[in-house]
Amino acid sequence: MKPLVTVSFEEPANSVRQKQEQLEIEMTAAPFRMAGCDSEEACRMCWYTPMPFMNGSVVMDVTVTSNNIGLPVDNKRFSINVNGFTNLVQNKSVFKIGTKLTTLKSFLSLTDPSRPLWHTYLRAPVLILGDIPGNKIVLMSDTGFEDYFPVELGIDSCWIGSISCPQKGFSSSIVDTIATESTLFIRQNQLVYYFVGNYPLLHMQHSGSEMWTRLLNNVCVKKLNPVFFVKNDSEYVIALGGGWQEGEFFLITVKDGIVKSTGPLRARQQSVCQFLKVGCSIVWVAFSTNDNKFFLLVNEAGTNRHFIVEYQKDIYFKQIYEVPQFIPRASDTGFVLLLGKEAYMNRTLVPRGLALNPFNGQLGMAFGSSNREHTLSSAGPPQPDGAVLNSPPVWVMREGSLEIKRAYPSKAWSMYNTLQVMEGSQDHDLDARQAIVTVFFDKDGMQELIYREDPGTTGKLIKRKFPLDHVLAYDQLINTPHKWMTYKFTHRCPFAVVRLVDLPFPQRFTRMEHYRAKPPEIMEKTGFHNTKSLTVYQGLVYQLLQLHSAYHREYYYYMASNWKSSGGIYVDMANYVKIYNLMPNNLMPKTIYLDKKQTFVFSVYLSIRTTKQSSKLWEPGAAVMRKER
Repeated sequence: MKPLVTVSFEEPANSVRQKQEQLEIEMTAAPFRMAGCDSEEACRMCWYTPMPFMNGSVVMDVTVTSNNIGLPVDNKRFSINVNGFTNLVQNKSVFKIGTKLTTLKSFLSLTDPSRPLWHTYLRAPVLILGDIPGNKIVLMSDTGFEDYFPVELGIDSCWIGSISCPQKGFSSSIVDTIATESTLFIRQNQLVYYFVGNYPLLHMQHSGSEMWTRLLNNVCVKKLNPVFFVKNDSEYVIALGGGWQEGEFFLITVKDGIVKSTGPLRARQQSVCQFLKVGCSIVWVAFSTNDNKFFLLVNEAGTNRHFIVEYQKDIYFKQIYEVPQFIPRASDTGFVLLLGKEAYMNRTLVPRGLALNPFNGQLGMAFGSSNREHTLSSAGPPQPDGAVLNSPPVWVMREGSLEIKRAYPSKAWSMYNTLQVMEGSQDHDLDARQAIVTVFFDKDGMQELIYREDPGTTGKLIKRKFPLDHVLAYDQLINTPHKWMTYKFTHRCPFAVVRLVDLPFPQRFTRMEHYRAKPPEIMEKTGFHNTKSLTVYQGLVYQLLQLHSAYHREYYYYMASNWKSSGGIYVDMANYVKIYNLMPNNLMPKTIYLDKKQTFVFSVYLSIRTTKQSSKLWEPGAAVMRKER
């Protein structure tokens, strides 16, 4: 009963020393007897593995699985990232960016609207979330919000209001927050700050910040826009100008820990407003790093006319779409694809932002109405489902589909919540006072961060997986317009078996390098390890990855000891190896890399069921379901 722990290192945004790669190491956990246990038959025990690091990577995923021997171990997956914004002082974490707080209830409220969580996808080891009304406070996490730290930021609340940069009023709130691989960005009022973390593993030229640094000093910034994907070893943030710089936008670049910003982006010395020949403001900018194009959502000043404009840096502007000024009909049950032939309501459509899918090139627009009844991105009045307070609706769309459904609040979500309470879930409660803080995606799918105020507590945050599949299934059952339905359970797919044959080794498909390590053998008859053997295990794994990082391809095999060693440890260096021939087991990996002129050949076999085979498995009318409205 020795769990297997696999640590996967994300490839860095900045490949400083070598070609970007992916790496994982599988380690067998070493059993360890807790202090104070003298029994050889039964003890409180735990398992240890080394915590390896790889040069160039600060984001790690850890999976724990059973070795299928003895009692089963529950599978688990979590993140252990490098936090370059803290120091360890007297065994306590001290935050460089500000002061750690404790009581959530003192600054969070159930009436606060939710806010987006912005970061470079799969690259940012530390996430930050701001927009806490009236406070210079952010929520910070280096584990994908499995745990979190409220931090009051150590910045000067400098107020620079002027005729050229008008502000309705001063606010202490940190409105926009964006995390990249090495740097945090925030906006307070019209001011933008950044903080570079201390990350020796990234080999950055910058040693890390001592305090928050102002950026775009001569720019009146009204909004920061995230760029979720990396290009040319660089990460980006977009700043939208306001005041006398309304209609201008600026590109902030982070590379190798160095932060730089451009002047206003133009084409042939023209701004987008000069190109459109109108007074205008930019609502949102999306940057397609695949083809180096920007997509601007632009509002004509004093009107409700909105345009989507394509921009190639320093080359051209091109208007590609004029947004309808009214809400399309049928958008109350789902949102429609705008083709220009729709019938419209008399409610004004208000575009809120753009969303770009880099994998299929689809450009989506989040919009609402002037009375906020049909909104995708703004916080409207909550529905009376459950006890959730002031949480905006959550809309979802499946890949390849044109229909957008409201997943929350909804009757389907309320049904799911009730079922979870009946099953005794600690994260769900019919009477709990709670609100959604943010909704985001990670490798495990759609997640929600919930703020709850249980009686007698100071408030707490709960991360839980958003039950998207369940909600959509319940929604289908609730809204099916038939009173009586008879289901015949037959095979919708005629294929009995799908087999993938002759797949290449996974290393060629995925660029993933694999290592395997086992703990030293222990001569003690109980099999429990001690601090000496765990130290040896840590050193061996470190040396293995050190050889990999230095790109040595020779591994030295030696006999460190024998069974009569006074240290009680036997090391077989064959247990610390790189795996060159990992078998695919006829399973297709999630990600396939194709380099130029590279091809992969494999076979797909589909076995079809005959009618006779299907009829033996499922008799017609085998199950009947009754549904009443």
